[in-house]
Amino acid sequence: MERNLLILICISFLLGGDEFILTARTYTKDSVLVYDEISISPSMSKKDGVKLKKCELLADEDFTDTLTFLNERKNEVALCFADESVRFHDFEEHKLNRSFSQTDATLLPVHFTVEFKEDLATLFILKR
Repeated sequence: MERNLLILICISFLLGGDEFILTARTYTKDSVLVYDEISISPSMSKKDGVKLKKCELLADEDFTDTLTFLNERKNEVALCFADESVRFHDFEEHKLNRSFSQTDATLLPVHFTVEFKEDLATLFILKR
């Protein structure tokens, strides 16, 4: 664990940290969950902007790379950025003997970076 963490700290320091993109979507139809997905992927290009600290995650487990670390903690990462921009669409239709409803909540793509220090991973959002 210590060796992997040390390697990640060195790489993060030398390259300025990897950038990632988080998106999340929840879709319900007639009050039944149809789709619930949290996606974390590496960013294909660097985003200029200000780094703002969002949260810290414990990094005491053995992991191979940053993306694996983040994907194993998808829910925790999503909670860190839950207060960012969300597109929300809610539709209901009622007729005499039936009703129809659908709700679509999408967390708009969030660009962030991760820095490892000792037993903590600090997540920073990148804002323009």
